[in-house]
Amino acid sequence: MISVHQGGSAPSIPAAAACYLDTALRTGEPVSIVTAEGAPRVIMKSATWTLNDGQPESANPQAYGDDLATARSAVLTAIHNASAASDHDDLLAALAMAADQAHQDDPAASVRILVIDDGLSDTGVINLAQPGMTAAEPDEVADFVRTHGGCPTSLTGVSVTMYGAGYGVDPQPALSTAQITRVGQIWQKTIEACGGHLDLVPSPRTDPGPATTHTVTPVPALPAAAMPLQPTGPDVVLNDDSALRFNPDSADLTDPAAAQALLTPIAKYLAEDAHHAVTVSGTTSNGPTAWPSYKTLSEARAHTVANILTSAGAPAAQITCRGDGYTANPPVTDPATAALNRTTRIHIDR
Repeated sequence: MISVHQGGSAPSIPAAAACYLDTALRTGEPVSIVTAEGAPRVIMKSATWTLNDGQPESANPQAYGDDLATARSAVLTAIHNASAASDHDDLLAALAMAADQAHQDDPAASVRILVIDDGLSDTGVINLAQPGMTAAEPDEVADFVRTHGGCPTSLTGVSVTMYGAGYGVDPQPALSTAQITRVGQIWQKTIEACGGHLDLVPSPRTDPGPATTHTVTPVPALPAAAMPLQPTGPDVVLNDDSALRFNPDSADLTDPAAAQALLTPIAKYLAEDAHHAVTVSGTTSNGPTAWPSYKTLSEARAHTVANILTSAGAPAAQITCRGDGYTANPPVTDPATAALNRTTRIHIDR
């Protein structure tokens, strides 16, 4: 499967994937090519080559090498000439099409799909351009796909290798390291939930994108985790899109050092004037919890934030903690909205 959409590098095969192609050509396995775009297409269907008239390489090494070079050139030419015919990128639909194609060749055969794409799908069941998606819990995304009928049945038992997940090119802005990691995890968990297996090869693909008039919706980039934060109003609201991110159903921070860097400027601001009264409150999503209540969990998270503020110099007497629990209306029904609803609010009475 190859990327032909805007925001991803122009179609090519990374060196790390070349060995898989050569193995398929040498063993006579069918090779199909599917485009990753809004409406995926099969541009090479079950192509096979017979090298050296079916004789071993040792029978005529020169002829064998020539046949292999010809077969390889045919695949690479098809890849380099590929172009988008639709807007957007629906990677899950492309995966389903690739798996369907492979099972048509031999329903009982083991299937491997090479995904040469940034994984930044902006349409379909997994829309990473939706606000909050790169902060969503991968397990929640996978469960949402599975329980809402989004899993292609053809992915069962399929092995997938993805190259360059999370690494886009202009006009896709560069994502943070945390976002890149999350993109890969979302695809791993989703493919696993659909019965397959995904190996990630974190090799950035930074070649220019293809010449195309078809567009995608870029995935929003988040500020760097340690970006200083100064209060600009009475309320500072931080959610799972920020460095102040908690582990699932936990009052423990995912990255305590990043959270400390984010909150230190606020602590210094509070320390400059002891007359400030500060309320730290938390909210949660409505996902499964082992805590006595959403209110209990959100209050514990508020205390975690308060402890960081005081350790960075804010007077403890200024700070009150409160747990608001689950407050969203209407109820959260998808992982992206859940991520945005897990918030910590720092209210400052000036």
